[in-house]
This record gives sequence, structure tokens and C-alpha cells, in this order.
Amino acid sequence: MKPKLSCPSPLRTGSYKTTTRMFLTSSKLLEAQLTELFDYIWTDVTALKNLRWQVRGYYEEYPIKTNLQLTKKFVFEEDVTNRPNLYRACIEQSMDEQLFYVAKTLLTNIFAFYEAWVENSLQLLHVPSAENSYKDFQYPIGGKRDYMSILHGLQANGVQEIIDNFYDNYKKANPNYNLNHIDNYLKVYRYFKECRNSIIHNGGQTTQSVYDAYTVVNNFTNNDLDVKEVPQAISTAIGDPIILNLRGVVGFTQIILKIVSTFDVEFIKCAGADIYLCNRIKESMTITPPYPTCTLSKDKTYREVSNLVQQGRFIRPSNPSILYTILKQNQVMK
Repeated sequence: MKPKLSCPSPLRTGSYKTTTRMFLTSSKLLEAQLTELFDYIWTDVTALKNLRWQVRGYYEEYPIKTNLQLTKKFVFEEDVTNRPNLYRACIEQSMDEQLFYVAKTLLTNIFAFYEAWVENSLQLLHVPSAENSYKDFQYPIGGKRDYMSILHGLQANGVQEIIDNFYDNYKKANPNYNLNHIDNYLKVYRYFKECRNSIIHNGGQTTQSVYDAYTVVNNFTNNDLDVKEVPQAISTAIGDPIILNLRGVVGFTQIILKIVSTFDVEFIKCAGADIYLCNRIKESMTITPPYPTCTLSKDKTYREVSNLVQQGRFIRPSNPSILYTILKQNQVMK
């Protein structure tokens, strides 16, 4: 029997829900979406490099006069819907130009995932008008929005029992958490977002917004972002075509994970985190809640609290005795 070289897609199988790396299901989903996206991107890049090598070799070896000849050589006749312009893609355009299109696809999807993550996370916490507030988490302080005032407002009514049990645990467990650098991360976010906006709305030409965002991140060092390699931002004059480096966009994905991981931990301090926790535990229970707790032993009850929390795919609580009250109030346990 041939060995399995990789586990199935965590997104397609739904196994992403079982991880405890993140607190919110929406955060776990984004991580799985990025994994699946890169499964596609790297396969696409590998296939593209091999195709270019084969097409160029065939073109140089034989007296090719039409693009149709290239199509007939590399595309099955039965594949009637597939009619690539192989000359333009593999001969006329450079590899860097081809990778620019891959980078555009990657960038567009990253922002779609992130924006959906913010909105979904705020909805899980029952934040009013979550569909409008999601924009606040796309700008650094001093920009058009102020994520910090929104965050502090939500944390003002956080549930202490949830904070005491989970906040420090998740902060220590997630190496991407870094609240001290979050503003710099959002400045990098703005640069790539302005590039994306120009590609979608301005034909890929450098706008004043792109240029301004570039000047903010241009001199960032590894220490400014707490990364081994700063995602490359490329300077272009206003009106010139935007240049995206695939390596830079891939590096930006790490920034996205740092933003998501940081806010995911900070959301534990927010009002609504207790309701979210209890709902996830109820969904995972094999019996109809509330769970029948032991009336003879407090120690056994607290062990049951830990078991239920872990069954809901959360990190083991630090102090189950104070968490029991929250679970009882929300009809998870008797």
C-alpha cells in the first residue's frame, strides 16, 4: 500500500474546527482557508514553470507559425473549453510578469478572507452592526478608523471568569500574538490593501493612496514587525503600473496571521466571549445540555468543567472552579 504523504484538506474535511490554536471558530476557519489557498497557489506556480519550460523548448525547436499549433501540442483536442494563449503566456511574457498575476490572485483572496473573518468574529461576539464595524479593523491608529477605541469599548464589559481562564493561556500558546506591533501590522495591511484597490478599481496604476501607504512602510525593519523577513513593498511612481512581488505577498500572509492571532486573543476579553464559549460547548456535547454534574464532589465537577471545555475545542481552563458559574448560568451544566 502506498503511504499517505499528507493529511486531507482541513477546510474540506472540517477538521480545522478541532484545533485549539485559536479561540474563535472564525479564526480557525481563516487559517484553514489560507492553507487551502496555498495548496492551489504553489501547485499553480509549479505547473506554470514546467509549462513555460516545455512550451519554450517546443517553440525554439520546431518551426511554429501560429498560436494554434502550440495549443494543439499542449491541450487535448477533447478539452474544447480550454484555449490558452500559450505564446503570450510562455514566450512573450516573462516569469516575473506571470507571477504578478499569481500574486494578484493571492492578494485578492487574502483580503476577502480577512474581511469575512472580522465580520464573522464580531458577529460571534454579538457586536451590534458587525457588518459596518469590520472596517475599523483595517486601519492603523490615526487613519480613517480607530480599531483600538472599538476594541477597548468591547473589552470594557468583558467577563472576568473567561479572561482569567483563557486570556494568558492563549496569549502564551500562540507565537503569532503581538499586540505591541499590531499598529505596524495594520500599516503593512494598508499598503497591500491600497495595491489591491488600485488593481481592482484603477487598472493597476499607482495612486496617491498607494504611494502614501508605501512611504509609511518603506523603512520598516525586522524588529518593527517581529519577523525574519519584511514583506517586500516596491516603490512605483504615481501613474505607473503597480509591481507585486510574489515573495512579498506571501510574506504579507504572515502579517495577516499575526493580526488575526492578536485580535483573536484580545477578543477573549470582550463582552460576548462567554456566550460564544458556552454555545460552542453545547454544540459539541453528546447529550442534551445542561450536563448533569456530580453533587457529591466539587473536584469531580471541576474535572467535568475542564473536560467539557476541551470537548468544545478550547485550551484547558486555568481555574475551572470559577468557570463553573458561567457554564451553569448559560445552561451548559446543572
